Amino acid sequence: MSSRVKADDEMCMVSAFMQSLDNAYVLPKEESPWSNMQKMNLYSHNRYAHINDTANGMTLRSDIHRCFDAHGFVFHPCGPTNHIVYIVDDGLDNYAHYLHCRLVDMLNRVSDKFLYARFAYTMIIVFSLAHSGRAIATKL
Repeated sequence: MSSRVKADDEMCMVSAFMQSLDNAYVLPKEESPWSNMQKMNLYSHNRYAHINDTANGMTLRSDIHRCFDAHGFVFHPCGPTNHIVYIVDDGLDNYAHYLHCRLVDMLNRVSDKFLYARFAYTMIIVFSLAHSGRAIATKL
């Protein structure tokens, strides 16, 4: 997935930077059993790639990738291909100033179903942590 995603995206989907790029799974690889159970491969370009499909990948700058993996933000849909970065971790003041409500034009390659699943996944974790009284442990 990685070489194809980076070739398609050419830059960070959020910041448009072209250095320090990582491939990010939209729906985390650890959620592969859930993905298989929900038949997310139906929303992939290659039904046999499952969670490793390019529909579940995007290029992010390495620090933004870490923020995404730490449940620091979600992509909120605001049009057919447009999404807004929404910071959900109030411990990310620097990122909030830079990224909150940033418009992102998502490539058609990235499945909106994977993005919706990631939105729900992140919000469940954020609300679970908030309800338990624990802060989100963002490691950047």
